[in-house]
Amino acid sequence: MFVLVILGILLLLMALLWVVYAYREGSRIHIEHLTLYTDGIKKGLSIMHLSDLHLFKNMSSVRLARIQEVIRGNLKKPVDFIFLTGDLIDKNSGIDVLERKILPLLQAEGGVFAVLGNHDYFEYNVLHVFSPLFFLHEKKSTDVERLLKVLKNGGVRVLRNEVLQMTYKENKLTLVGVDNFLQGRYSWPHIQIPEDNSYKMVLAHFPDVIHHIKGRVDVVFSGHTHGGQITVWGYPVTAKAKIRRREARGASIHDTTVLYVSKGVGVSHYLPLRFFAHPDVTMIRIEVADEKK
Repeated sequence: MFVLVILGILLLLMALLWVVYAYREGSRIHIEHLTLYTDGIKKGLSIMHLSDLHLFKNMSSVRLARIQEVIRGNLKKPVDFIFLTGDLIDKNSGIDVLERKILPLLQAEGGVFAVLGNHDYFEYNVLHVFSPLFFLHEKKSTDVERLLKVLKNGGVRVLRNEVLQMTYKENKLTLVGVDNFLQGRYSWPHIQIPEDNSYKMVLAHFPDVIHHIKGRVDVVFSGHTHGGQITVWGYPVTAKAKIRRREARGASIHDTTVLYVSKGVGVSHYLPLRFFAHPDVTMIRIEVADEKK
């Protein structure tokens, strides 16, 4: 009996230590660096990629301060673009946090562009944490119209199944923003991708879109997976997307298209834990292939 009590106490202590570690990891935002080489541009580009901020009113002040610190620190040197790939808020109250604490920090010479994620459309209850074990989630709609207005007023161009073509620093660029929730989670919206020699970048919250456009664009920036969030020492237990679990974080190649999946910056307010899936902000360089050393 005594041995069982001791074992129980040890297991409880181990569980508490795990929770403490996983909670602290949720605030330890890392800076990831990604360099892509291509012959599709004439001059190099710099991009900050932010995803899955999951902002809400009573979020950890330490976590919010760390997000602000990382953004400020990495924008001391100007970037060409900032890409936001959805789940900017976790609850409606996050719109105020986004407006006051985050958007004033986002400045880029070529512009700030965003797509929306599922949490930008819906507030979920606690059962969402256990998806896909539970396939029914009680949820209610967010004030998406206010969110869109705040983003617009904050200088963010939200792409909702849109194609935007531009010439920037002598580069012909095509930017595609995918919003699955306007049509269906796993469907491909009616987007016509130009068949020209422009460098094509796709913003999509869900990495699943890679199956529809691989080989037709140069790179896809996405999020949603949190890198697994709770992993087996770095290997995701679930990707929550129709991709291989090992592709639920970082870069992978699909035909001629690079898929980059951010682990995201935030955590769900129901499960503010991460285990070997630290939050990240990604600084991206797209370089001319001839400059590769």
